[in-house]
Amino acid sequence: MSAPYVSVTVTGYNDNPPPDDGTESEENRILWETIKEKLPDPLKTAIEAVNTNIGTAFGKVVGGAGVVSSAISATVGATDQGKLYRATGGGITITTPDAASVTSPFVFGFLNSATSEVTLDGNGSQTVNGAASVTVPVGGGGVVFTDGSNWFIVGLGGVLAGKQLMHSDIINGTITQTTAANAVTFALKTLAGNDPSTDDPVLICFRNATTGTGNYVYRSVTAAVSTTVPNGATLGATDTVAFDVWLALFDDAGTIRLGVINAAPPSQTPYALAQVPPIATSTTISNLADSAKTFYSGTGVTSKAYVIFGIAKYLSGLATAGVWNVSPDTLQLFGHGIPAPNVMKASDFLIPKAAGYVTFSGGAPVLTAGFNVSTTITDNGPGDVTLTFNTAFANTSYVVTTSYDLEGGATGRLKNVLVHTRAAGSVRIRVGEATGVADTTIVLGDASFHFACFGTQ
Repeated sequence: MSAPYVSVTVTGYNDNPPPDDGTESEENRILWETIKEKLPDPLKTAIEAVNTNIGTAFGKVVGGAGVVSSAISATVGATDQGKLYRATGGGITITTPDAASVTSPFVFGFLNSATSEVTLDGNGSQTVNGAASVTVPVGGGGVVFTDGSNWFIVGLGGVLAGKQLMHSDIINGTITQTTAANAVTFALKTLAGNDPSTDDPVLICFRNATTGTGNYVYRSVTAAVSTTVPNGATLGATDTVAFDVWLALFDDAGTIRLGVINAAPPSQTPYALAQVPPIATSTTISNLADSAKTFYSGTGVTSKAYVIFGIAKYLSGLATAGVWNVSPDTLQLFGHGIPAPNVMKASDFLIPKAAGYVTFSGGAPVLTAGFNVSTTITDNGPGDVTLTFNTAFANTSYVVTTSYDLEGGATGRLKNVLVHTRAAGSVRIRVGEATGVADTTIVLGDASFHFACFGTQ
């Protein structure tokens, strides 16, 4: 096929008019009947043909033609010039027209709208980009040209699969949350806010579920993914106590399951979400899903690879644990700079989150200075105090450092300041001899100790 636009030639036009000597005579008079077929009619015919040919030409260029879809292997036709040829069936082969028959220029658009790769094959022995065929990934495509002998596609693009994605990368995915009937539903959506589909997939990179195999597994999510935490399921939370619901996506042999977990309940060692390898088991969720540090999903899975998806923070907890009648205060996608529950940031150990200076005035402990510590100190006995944090730590895995001022000045006895017990919201400290027994003689006003706490809140 030649160029989309076919030039128009004016036919019937008389470019040799009779001589005119300039005199006003009957011979020199211009009459419509004598020029109609020599000027107006040919121009009219030519202009109408130009309009027709322009319309036809625009129908043969990319952006001006229509869309052809095929779910089975097929060959692009000569009449498909300028059209977008859309492959909707995974694994099929779309063959180009015969370049020698359609000739150059001939252009068409190509798009893989299937759920798996498709092949663009050159007609007969003709090549595509120098090869017998090219593999077009999900979402990939481009504009296909011919030089009259072979074919060329530019702008393939498509799914970042097999080479570009890193582990736990999620492309075109986001979280939504809805609350209804005292239940909460978390869902994977596209950036457009829709359920994933073949036309708008979400792309995820998992590790292989076999621990001895170290390669990546790439998934294109093309269907709705969600999990509902039903009314009555506490996930191990307690009334009015802050907690987080961590979200994970499991690769169940190609079916993606959304899992939820209360990974870091107060006063407990957090679940190792960032474990290596990230492979876990989940329990089918129900109104009896009441355990912390347990994955729950709509359908349970066994030893499947997962990626951390996001976090829903309930800063004030639920008034009644298991009654999901409020939305989370924060809904956050997981990503760079957001530590998993079992991962502490360097800043957690560089900047104290609670600190103070405690003196014993007449035997009674007094917080002389400090921050994030209540001025009300629990006196458990001489040299034995419990300090309560205004803002609790995320768990008990925080660091406490202490120092002691010599009782009685330079001639005083050296004491040990020992952490007796830790809770997320408080720490119990004893000042005593090297044996660790609280010193029952501490009553002097100059007896004092300092403390600082480092960790995640």
